[in-house]
Amino acid sequence: MKGRQCRRWMFFLLIVLVSCSDSTSDRRWETARVVEVIDGDSIILTDGRNVRYMCINTPEKKEPYYEQAKQLNRDLVGGKTVTLRFGQRAIDRYGRTLAMVYRGETSVAESLVTVGLATVYGFPDNAAFLPLLIRRQREAIDRRIGLWSQPPTSDEEFYIASIVGFRFHRPNCKSVSQIRPDRRMEYASKIEAYYDGLSPCRRCRP
Repeated sequence: MKGRQCRRWMFFLLIVLVSCSDSTSDRRWETARVVEVIDGDSIILTDGRNVRYMCINTPEKKEPYYEQAKQLNRDLVGGKTVTLRFGQRAIDRYGRTLAMVYRGETSVAESLVTVGLATVYGFPDNAAFLPLLIRRQREAIDRRIGLWSQPPTSDEEFYIASIVGFRFHRPNCKSVSQIRPDRRMEYASKIEAYYDGLSPCRRCRP
């Protein structure tokens, strides 16, 4: 297990170095004003753009901590001028702008993860931002705050992920068959997978 985790973090280091070397993405900044807070991880700007925060997920409506995440987001950026920092992909499949949003020196995503109101949600094109957020998520898990006040129940004997992936799966998930055997790693519980910065597969929904 430790050897596999070491290989996973070596993969993370490599992809972060590649991301940071991309001068067309890592240094793209912009300031804008927020006119509406939609929920915990999305806002609308004065020019009408719908901005989805990179690297995190917050609870959906009617889920626990939805209102708290939305309120903290509103407190941080509602009606304020913010700084947007873009990754390698600036638009998602729904046409929303993807960005890290900052008030001062700290990203709003980091603030939400730090108090346990958001979970890390990584992709290869935003990996450069993940290490700090994963550290903050681990701290929130250890403190058992917010979403982590009651650790996620594990309804499988173990979960599977790829050393070079960003999701964890149920053992019988179709996505598991696409993972090379030498790249597979097992987690005894969901909380262990979250601790490594992984998020649940949307196909098998562990």
